[in-house]
Amino acid sequence: MTTLLLSQGVPMLLAGDELGRTQQGNNNAYCQDNPVSWVDWAQKDQELLAFTKHLISFVKSHASFQRRRWFQDLPVDGSLDEDIIWLGPDGQRIPQDQWETVATKSFGVFLNGLGIRCVGEQGEKIFDDGFYIIFNTSDQPVEFKLPAQQCGSGWQLVIDSAAGLTRQAIPHMTQAAACLWRPGLSRYYNVR
Repeated sequence: MTTLLLSQGVPMLLAGDELGRTQQGNNNAYCQDNPVSWVDWAQKDQELLAFTKHLISFVKSHASFQRRRWFQDLPVDGSLDEDIIWLGPDGQRIPQDQWETVATKSFGVFLNGLGIRCVGEQGEKIFDDGFYIIFNTSDQPVEFKLPAQQCGSGWQLVIDSAAGLTRQAIPHMTQAAACLWRPGLSRYYNVR
């Protein structure tokens, strides 16, 4: 849910996804009128529903996740920092040739809130916090280092898909599918 809702563009949710609904592995249940395709309201996952509501509210409150134009991988006006930077677990930029290997299962992306390339309803420039999203798709815990000073100093963990929505600084994290950091109040620089 975190990965989907933090992605750019319009998220595609099927009714009941926010409740933990399953089709029991059936990817083509549209013509079944039985429990495989029904939404079981009595068995809804209250924790997932609450997390999804908070996540939607969070996304709606940040322009970094509502961009109306594609990233251009270009420097932001007046700086050398791009609007998007792809990083490895070591906090360094991922070389182009590394994307062509299947070994790239863990990576991060920094969304520069100063690099939103569209304007508001009144023609004003839109700014937001910068966010660092990390993904670990391997079956092992991966230690991530937060990016270099160019992306910000002092970070705050705001979402951990393994622990839910949080507004606290959390110094250690191991197996979350997606975590979201933003420059903030804490001074934690390593994620374990």
